Amino acid sequence: MLATISEGLDAKIWDVAAMKCAATFSGHRERVTCVTCAANTLFTGSTDRTVRVWSLMQGGTCTAVLRGHTDSVTCLAADSIANWLVSGAHDGSLRVWALGGVADEDEDGNDDGEVARAAAHV
Repeated sequence: MLATISEGLDAKIWDVAAMKCAATFSGHRERVTCVTCAANTLFTGSTDRTVRVWSLMQGGTCTAVLRGHTDSVTCLAADSIANWLVSGAHDGSLRVWALGGVADEDEDGNDDGEVARAAAHV
């Protein structure tokens, strides 16, 4: 499995053996800038200042929209064993998201994921 982004609003997962796109993940309102995977989860960051969490086991469903950055998200790192995600942004902040904690709210104010967060400015 290989995850990629381009200059668009989506990310793709590729079946490397078959040399074809296996899935496309769309939902950001602005350009996707970074992507990472951990276990059966894909994470994307965007110039819309959010990180989206995608379940590969639920047909590519977006399970959470993580908010907190005030500028473009530029980098992501995840650890499926420790169960955390780190996001960095142009606003100078680094956010550590503990996956499986407190439910986050999506853009409509609905609980849509299991996420708790901590933040630091660098």
